[in-house]
Formats: sequence, C-alpha cells, structure tokens
Amino acid sequence: EEQLEKSNTSNGSYLEKKVQKGYITSRERDRVLDLIYTTSIMEKAVEGADIVIEAVPENLELKSSIFQKVHALSPNSILATNTSTFRVESLKEGLSSDKLGGLHFFNPVSKMPLVEVVRGPESSEETISQLCQVALQLKKIPLVCNDCAGFVVNRILMPYLVEFDSMISNGIDFEHIDKVMKGFGWPMGPAELCDLVGMDVVYHGAQNISNEYDYITLPENSFVKKLYDDKNLGQKTRSGFYSWKKTNKKGKSTNTGGTRPHPDEVESQLMEVMTKEAERILEEGIVEKPYEINMAMVFGIGYPPYREGII
Repeated sequence: EEQLEKSNTSNGSYLEKKVQKGYITSRERDRVLDLIYTTSIMEKAVEGADIVIEAVPENLELKSSIFQKVHALSPNSILATNTSTFRVESLKEGLSSDKLGGLHFFNPVSKMPLVEVVRGPESSEETISQLCQVALQLKKIPLVCNDCAGFVVNRILMPYLVEFDSMISNGIDFEHIDKVMKGFGWPMGPAELCDLVGMDVVYHGAQNISNEYDYITLPENSFVKKLYDDKNLGQKTRSGFYSWKKTNKKGKSTNTGGTRPHPDEVESQLMEVMTKEAERILEEGIVEKPYEINMAMVFGIGYPPYREGII
C-alpha cells in the first residue's frame, strides 16, 4: 500500500509538471489519473486483463511465482515480463507459453523511447503483435528481438558495467571514468548510471548475466557488491557512488582510488567489451541487422548518435 501511495503521488506530480509547462491541460491530467486503478489484491488487479506486465525485482523465483498466480486467475491474459536479464523462456513453467513474451522498458521510462519486445521460443505471432501495439500506443519504439539473457541493450550494457566494476575495484577513480565517458558522448558515466538504475538492480543483473555467459567474470573484490551490501543503492537511498537529494547529484559519496589512466585507455577498455557483445548478438541471430542494434543503443540508453553506431 505504501508503494502504491508513492506511485500515485509520483504520477500526479509528473502530470502536474506537464500541465505547468503547457504540454497538457488540467482536464487531460485528470482524465489520465482517473484511468489508473491501484490495488494490492492480485485478483482485482488481473481479472479480465488483456495483458499483464510484471515489473517486480530481478528475482526469477519471484517473477515465476507471480506469473503462475496470474495465469491461474486469468488464463487468457497475455503475460509480459519487464525483466532486464532473464530469458523469457525461464519463466514459462506451468504457463501457456504461446501467450508469454517480454516487454522491456528503459529507465527513466517517461523519457526513453525504446521498448524491447521479446519473442520467446513459443510466443505466438499474435502475442508479439499485441505487445508491439501496446508499445506503439504508448508512443514508444518497439524492437522485436529473439530470446536471450539481457536481450539486446542490457546484454551489451552489463559487460560494460562489469568492466567498469573491475576497473574501480582495482583502484581507478570512478569520477574520472564518468568524465571520460561523458566526453565520449554518453549522457552520463557508468557510476552515475549505476546510481540511477540502483545498485541492487545492477548487482543482481551482473550476477544473472555472468551465470548465463561464462566469458563474463565478476571481479572478486567487487566495489558494486560492497555498495550493495552496505545498502548504498544510489538515488533511491540518497547515497551510492554519489550523494543525492532526490535526482540532484551533490558530490562524491565514496572513494574507489586515485588512479586516472589516459582517457583513450579508459574509453577503449569500456567500449571494446560492448562492441564484442554486439557482434555476438548478430552472430546468434537475436536481431538480424546491425541498424537494429545501433537504434536500440541510441533510443534505449542514449548511445551518442553522432558516433555512427556501436557496430
């Protein structure tokens, strides 16, 4: 109930800003808010639903148990997972898997245009079509891709964040890395990105990805794990790599060391792992064309468009 209350407050304040800036009228704000119904009772939430989207934390057992309950209550619903790193197939136990697919949004959802529509091994064309329609009605760009852990964007992003974790765990200054990567053209550096997404999401995502792909090795002395263990999760706890007041960065909150390699070295080390992963995605047929990967990176996590694509 507490989370629902926060959500309703957030929705209201978000729309009020749109009214103040002249993007929508107060009548439109009220119309939208009247369409949102919240409940903590699952039977009420899913009864008669065409599509149910789960967006719970990155815990496979939790996600599976929720989908099984939803399927029992509303067997005709399309089930869409917002997982960042699990395969859609890993959630199919006990379900009608032709009605199961991925609908993966990017943070912050209100601003990022991309939605990955993930085709599981048994997803029907009708299921994928309807998930694309949902994305289009939300004025998002749907990228249909085949199933794999991390899909397209996070499969490329997680090795980048793991490599960043290795660098800072070996004494490189995280603020130096952030400045270099912002100079490359990213909207924010990897430390700031971890704070925005949440150290818990990054930590669990890295664990899941490393379990799926044996060439991704987590650092033994992981600094991200240290922040996670200390419950310094980023913006949501007001402290991570940086200290935060809501969404405003107030300065460094921790220290990873004073080493500052040449910017070219930092840039090369981090971007190389991303490019290699993009090549693997093409080789495996997760998507068919390089432009699909390039588009996903620009519209999903803000890859600088003037860089002519990651692949």
